[in-house]
Amino acid sequence: MNDFDFDFEFDFGGGVNELDINAICKEMTQSERIVFDLAQGTRQLKYLLRDFDENKDYRFLSNGKGFSSINFIDWVCSSFGEIEQLYCSTLGVGKKHILHLSELPIKHAHFVVGNIFEESKIIQEYGYYSTFVNICREKGWTFSAAKNHSKILLMKTKQKFFVLEGSGNLNENPKIEQFCFMCDKSLYLWYEKFFKALKQC
Repeated sequence: MNDFDFDFEFDFGGGVNELDINAICKEMTQSERIVFDLAQGTRQLKYLLRDFDENKDYRFLSNGKGFSSINFIDWVCSSFGEIEQLYCSTLGVGKKHILHLSELPIKHAHFVVGNIFEESKIIQEYGYYSTFVNICREKGWTFSAAKNHSKILLMKTKQKFFVLEGSGNLNENPKIEQFCFMCDKSLYLWYEKFFKALKQC
């Protein structure tokens, strides 16, 4: 990293101190790209939920090196077994994430994705959408596209009903994301009505 000398002049005209910057320059090396580690994210979440109480709601903030929404699916599968029904509302789905979901014990799944995930040329070039479509077809999962920006996960196991609300898509993202996680049958059923209605559109 190279530092350059900066010349700052103060303009005292009119009785107001103003910083007059003519030009500045700073050369920096590009910061290292954050690489998402799915297994590490699940370990973090397991630690944070080590005393999980289904009568409580949990709020989380996670940065780019932390966990994402897929780690909650991991946690439910490892803690309570097969997910009989998964509903997922997200702008898009990462390639590694749909591949990982295909290896988890998930019986039925329905995804509501954003139109941009279906239509974006960049997403098409990287094969995200085609991978998503192919795996859904192989697994017998369903999906639909809409003007969608919501992020909701519903996970039903044999005896539990989980809901995840948050800002994160079902992909890796180096931004800070927030999540609200709960075991709540009534809320699950309330959201499920919305998902079922969308499937019929």
